[in-house]
Amino acid sequence: MKKSVLLSGTLVQGFAVDSRLSCITLKGSKLFFSVLASLLCLLPAKSQDFQLAGKDDTISYCLGVVLGTGIKNAGVEQLKEASFMQAINDVTTDKQPVISPEQANMILDQHFTELNQKKSMEQLAEGQAFLAENSKKEGVVTLPSGLQYKILQEGEGISPVDTSVVTVHYTGTFINGEVFDSSVERGEPAQFPVNRVIPGWTEALKLMKPGAKWMIYLPSDLAYGERGAQTIPPHSVLVFEVELLAVDK
Repeated sequence: MKKSVLLSGTLVQGFAVDSRLSCITLKGSKLFFSVLASLLCLLPAKSQDFQLAGKDDTISYCLGVVLGTGIKNAGVEQLKEASFMQAINDVTTDKQPVISPEQANMILDQHFTELNQKKSMEQLAEGQAFLAENSKKEGVVTLPSGLQYKILQEGEGISPVDTSVVTVHYTGTFINGEVFDSSVERGEPAQFPVNRVIPGWTEALKLMKPGAKWMIYLPSDLAYGERGAQTIPPHSVLVFEVELLAVDK
């Protein structure tokens, strides 16, 4: 049985992603790469019969995929083409740019910091609204910590404690229903110590009995908080369907 990878109280199995594609940002990058990635985003779409002619084409295309994905994930939606192309021309023809590379990086750092802060606040407000509405639904219990749960199936026996090792099946979704991780889809249950996962999981598991199946709704401070975790955005409320298969004390 494959075990979950558990570090610093964080359930991380299933969250591993290619950082070159999903975690790349403009912050701290050289201006050349920022400009190159943006340029690739502006190129006209190719026809469906587009083919890579050789290694140089393949490397160039891969660079475009990686950096273009990073630009998109960073939140860049619109570019002023005239200003953009002037900067390209200035850099590639060795003219003195209006804004130096160092200044450009500082401006971009500030812009994306502000953009991320705005998105985080929106995410927080959306999550709070979801939990407030969810608490009104039939069968949903809200604990003092903010953890919410709904019992789908009762269990029997002794509940796990902090030092217990549990075997579970679970599916994790965002509040919009998008699945971000699922042992069910992998066809293999996860196994881990109760005290080595995110706080909301630890609290819920210690209330469950073997054989129980619950829906648990985690406020961000009981999940990955303001920092997020790879594919989990900051301030995300997470929803899990959890089935406690076994408890090994």
